[in-house]
Amino acid sequence: MQTVDKPKNLISQEKLAEIISDIHIAESGLQLSNLSPDSLNRMTAGYYDFIFDKHQVKQSDFEMSYSYYLGNPPEMDSIYLKVIDGLNSKDSRSRGVLVEPSNP
Repeated sequence: MQTVDKPKNLISQEKLAEIISDIHIAESGLQLSNLSPDSLNRMTAGYYDFIFDKHQVKQSDFEMSYSYYLGNPPEMDSIYLKVIDGLNSKDSRSRGVLVEPSNP
């Protein structure tokens, strides 16, 4: 059952998957740093701003779209399969290994 109305500026599943992938990459890098909690929070906010600018979306549109898809688990599952495929592909390319994306 859908609990959140479809937002006016709904971000597509593909674009949302790209944004989430970038967020996971940024957060994993920040977690490896040895920053104080305050510095970590400031750096995280800066990375989020950069990611939203990169994808030309507003943070509010991201948050509303994310909430919308959370209310529809099959769609969110599809998004996270894209995230996993994208992250695996980036990891493989960085290691010089070619992998084929999975087909859901």
